[in-house]
Amino acid sequence: EPLNISVEEAADEGDLPDLGMVPSPVPVEGGGQIKVDIPTTRFLLDDLEKDAAKLADSILYVTGSLSGNLNALTVIAARYSDVHKMAVDEVGKTVDQSIDAMSSLMVGCEQISENMAPVEKLMEQLKAVKDTLTILEEAVDAADQPLP
Repeated sequence: EPLNISVEEAADEGDLPDLGMVPSPVPVEGGGQIKVDIPTTRFLLDDLEKDAAKLADSILYVTGSLSGNLNALTVIAARYSDVHKMAVDEVGKTVDQSIDAMSSLMVGCEQISENMAPVEKLMEQLKAVKDTLTILEEAVDAADQPLP
């Protein structure tokens, strides 16, 4: 139940020890400040202490929550880092395999080129045989024609 008594009256009746007056700046219009004496009593100090305890508890809760969230984010970042490392390793292996396959293909192509040299000689010989056959065919055709 709230008290219907002012702080000054409680201090005058002896219920509260008078701890004196504390000057406190109060902002005013125009950007200035004036100093106002605020009485300090056990009630005010108790309220201040309760508010400070609540604030400390809130700060502890927020700090704990932030710590938990940061730990969770760290775990996630570590997992993604591991996945990224594995992906890079796999890409590296794939590139190495592609380079090996390309090298093998190039060696195979060079061997085919080397093996084609005799085929080219055979092609020249076949062309010479074809030319000879064409000459023979023309000679046979000329021999089959009646003389005038």
